[in-house]
Amino acid sequence: MDIRVSIPDAEDPEPLLSFHSWLMDDRDIRGQARITLVEAPARPGDMTPDIALISLLVSSGFNLAGLGMAIVNWRAARKSPPPVRVEINGVRILVDDSGWTIREDDTPGDGPG
Repeated sequence: MDIRVSIPDAEDPEPLLSFHSWLMDDRDIRGQARITLVEAPARPGDMTPDIALISLLVSSGFNLAGLGMAIVNWRAARKSPPPVRVEINGVRILVDDSGWTIREDDTPGDGPG
């Protein structure tokens, strides 16, 4: 399973790089997941691509609660914590100052017709 973590609407890559370091320092998460930074396609004229998100490749036994606690603890350690978006199997979770918002992706043919 691929879990994708991003910082929505962030121009500065520092928060995402900081959270990546936080995850790499968490022995439980690092031991259960392959954690990588995923680059966005370079924009015309840019010398280097931007970092788009963090990918965690995990097995079915991965402890999602541990990832949730890592997000909460990382945000609590920051002076101005940005929102964090997590995508798991078509479900998007946004963690911000108002709490956790869960939204499933809409797919054609679902819903009232």
